Amino acid sequence: MSDPSVPEPPSNNESTESFKDLLTQFEKGHPQKRAEGGGREGTVITVTADSVLVDIGFKTEGILPLTAFQAEGVKPGDKLLVTIKGRDPEGYYELVLGKIDRPTDWPALEKAFAEKTTILGTVTGVVKGGLTVDVGVRAFMPASRSGVRDAAEMEKLVGQEIHGTVRSLTDYGAFVDIGGVDGLLHVSDISWNRVNKPSDVLSVGQEVEARVLKIDSDKRRISLGMKQLQPHPWDAVAGKYQTGERVRGVVTRLMEFGAFVELGPGIEGLIHISEMSWGKKVKKASDVVKPGETVEAVILGVNAAERRISLGLKQALGDPWRDVERNLPIGGVVEGPISSITKFGAFVQVAEGVEGMIHVSEISAEKRINHPQDVLRLGQVVKAQVLAIDTEKRQLRLSIKQLVPSDLDEYLAEHKEGDVVTGRVIDVSGERARVELGEGIQASCKMNAAPAASSEKAGASSSSANADLSSFGSMLQGRAGRGDSAISNREAGCSGEED
Repeated sequence: MSDPSVPEPPSNNESTESFKDLLTQFEKGHPQKRAEGGGREGTVITVTADSVLVDIGFKTEGILPLTAFQAEGVKPGDKLLVTIKGRDPEGYYELVLGKIDRPTDWPALEKAFAEKTTILGTVTGVVKGGLTVDVGVRAFMPASRSGVRDAAEMEKLVGQEIHGTVRSLTDYGAFVDIGGVDGLLHVSDISWNRVNKPSDVLSVGQEVEARVLKIDSDKRRISLGMKQLQPHPWDAVAGKYQTGERVRGVVTRLMEFGAFVELGPGIEGLIHISEMSWGKKVKKASDVVKPGETVEAVILGVNAAERRISLGLKQALGDPWRDVERNLPIGGVVEGPISSITKFGAFVQVAEGVEGMIHVSEISAEKRINHPQDVLRLGQVVKAQVLAIDTEKRQLRLSIKQLVPSDLDEYLAEHKEGDVVTGRVIDVSGERARVELGEGIQASCKMNAAPAASSEKAGASSSSANADLSSFGSMLQGRAGRGDSAISNREAGCSGEED
């Protein structure tokens, strides 16, 4: 059986006008829930790439542009308060969000104008300079306020400066009303300074000046920029920043290879990790600096063409090797921890950015060291004597064993020049003899012949003198062979000389 509430389908000889009447009767026979004030409540059915379909209780769904939800967002099932403003070419009801009254008399228009409320109207024609609109009375709408622009006309706007009003804010930018059309002012195009959130510098309703950067006619997108109205900061870099100059800036971001520092609006320099410390090897920039930290650095290089500035953090602290010769004189004693160990020696950090090397042969005087790690460990604090300095090569030679008193040092401390000492002759060669004065202490002395007893001996032949010297040497060797070690310098008639 047929449903009496559903009208009978029209016959072939019925006109289109009668079909509209039947559709009107159908819609009247299916009442829908209305919200207070004349608006209509609908339910979101589907969200597509560019539109939102809404069930408004009619046989045909209503449609809303997705751009109407730029700030709020929407999902299926959401309840919306909408108003019907007409039908689109595909037969869907064109909707607008919220309740929009259609004025029916002049006082209602005056009230809408005074309160600046939105009203509903129907375009009835196109006239010179704009459109005629039925809003209860015949009205005129200028083309500049219609929001409809020809694609060719839109392209002409690129590069032009325009005036607009901030309509809404998001985390990624601001939507600006530029005369019936919205343009996007991206956060990166607001200012040459780094802006974290658009709400930090803009507010809804604020009037702004911007430049049209790009227009996508197919997607109906307009990109705007405010900072492009100002001179580019890099245009003045060459005359403002010089190599070797000390500058201050704020760390804006960290990378594995270094840290970027904002020196001024739109100007950033890079501190490479190799330029962060004189002493330690930096593996990550975050070990030295943090985002938001103010640092002082030295400009190492400026390349305005590529928009690059190289900075050095360690250079701002001063070159530690500049005063090494004055602060660490040769023969002086230094103290510091072992920073690294190799097979040929150990490195000691004697100051920030200054390391000295102790060769394996300079570690101990008592025994032979095969590898430094046999007697030293990382972090161990040691004292050492400065042996040599090469500031150009940034090399500092140190010694531990030189600080340990030797047997010779102790012997010399107990004896002074002119003292009579005794020792054991261990070798005779020509007119020189080697004498052992103590354990590990040897001296070389020159053998002097005894003075002549008479003038006759003074005139003796050279062969006789040679014989006497040979006999004296034989006597010394003989006594040494018999174990007679108590031979004084006076007895031997020789002057001691340290070997």
